[in-house]
Amino acid sequence: MFSRFSIGIKLSIIVTCTVCICISILSLLIIFSAEGTLKKLSEKILDESSSRYVNLLAKVAINEINSLSYSASLINSKIQKEGDNIDIDDVSSILNELIMSTNASSYTYLYIKDKSILRKTDKFLLSNGELLMLSALNKANHTSRIIQADEEIVNFSSIQQAIQTNAFAASTPSFKTFQNHTEFVQEFAFPIKNERGQAIGAVGLFVDFGLIGAELLDPSAATFREDQRFMIDQQGIISINRNPKFLGTILDVLVPTDDSRAIVRAAKEGRGGLYPYITAAGLPSTISMKSLELMEGSGIYWNIITLVPNESVDEPVIFLKYVIVGCSIGAIVLIIAIVILYSKFSLVASLDNVSSTLLSFFKYLNHESTQAPKPLLLKSKDELGIMAQAINHNIEKTQKGLEQDSQAVEQLVSITKTIQSGDLSARITQTPHNPQLNELKEVLNNMLDSLQQKIGNDLNEITR
Repeated sequence: MFSRFSIGIKLSIIVTCTVCICISILSLLIIFSAEGTLKKLSEKILDESSSRYVNLLAKVAINEINSLSYSASLINSKIQKEGDNIDIDDVSSILNELIMSTNASSYTYLYIKDKSILRKTDKFLLSNGELLMLSALNKANHTSRIIQADEEIVNFSSIQQAIQTNAFAASTPSFKTFQNHTEFVQEFAFPIKNERGQAIGAVGLFVDFGLIGAELLDPSAATFREDQRFMIDQQGIISINRNPKFLGTILDVLVPTDDSRAIVRAAKEGRGGLYPYITAAGLPSTISMKSLELMEGSGIYWNIITLVPNESVDEPVIFLKYVIVGCSIGAIVLIIAIVILYSKFSLVASLDNVSSTLLSFFKYLNHESTQAPKPLLLKSKDELGIMAQAINHNIEKTQKGLEQDSQAVEQLVSITKTIQSGDLSARITQTPHNPQLNELKEVLNNMLDSLQQKIGNDLNEITR
């Protein structure tokens, strides 16, 4: 079947198959190589996105904890120096300065079980005689003031834990209501100590995740399409999320999968990294988690998570595949078109010209035609050009030879007629190109010489 095709079609088929195979292999190699590179680049971007926000929250946490620690040390220093003669106004000033120095807190408090160490404390006493002061931030004019405290604050876990452990404590993130405003917060507290170093109270603040989460949740911060950023603590409790109904929910309870449980375990250990994840909507995704330990050795972590749907991560890869496939198809079509046009208008046309000239030449040789073919007009210097020159040279040479033979034959015919008239003096003077005709010429001339010597020049005289 293939052997029946013309050279142009054969050449087009061979080139087409070769180009398709080579470009397909090259495209696959580029796609596989680029896919791996883009995957790594996407993971790096995802990791850097989480790192950027963990650095942002680290500044907040350090500022809040350092400010709180400094305020606790000031109050403890006064207790050490002044004993039970501390002016409540000085403590109020420290508490107000604390709220002004924080970036993510709207309330700070001071709780002391033994009121005897302070003077002028009647208005801050609870029903059980303990001291509780609450400083509130006025966001409108950025000022602070001491307000009436709710006795419920005394039962906050951070206060009780700081007193029991005599060390920094942080509560579980939860909703708290102050001044008719409900906020999702986490309590930080440092112990207040007497002269003997025993914890007799605590100074603390409420970290408002609504304040620190604004930049984290800003849509303009998106790195990938439909990505999400949120935060969980070491127990997996969601502390920052764009959907308020998820706040306070444990991640592996919201999405009870092995992937979620693995992420919560890593969060508890402060072990960041990339993790597979399926959202509550069932969307396969990838999570980049970075962990921030609030105080070294505390085991209290803020885990910042950047979640990206896998289809968003794969978008650059898919786009690149389309580009490569499109360019490959375009290259194949262009190459095939060039080959077909070249073979049709150059190669095949030249071969057809050579073939037609050769057929005409063969007809001329076989005396099927009396007209010699016209010379080939090929300007190329390739094999076809060399072949055309050789054919033209041989056509010209053969044409001259045949004309030379024709002249010799015509003379032979003329001499034969002369001999028939009785004249033996005629000789063949034309030299034919054909060696056999040349030999015949010599034989006939020798024969005429012999006859002339033996008989004479004129047969008519002999017969008269």
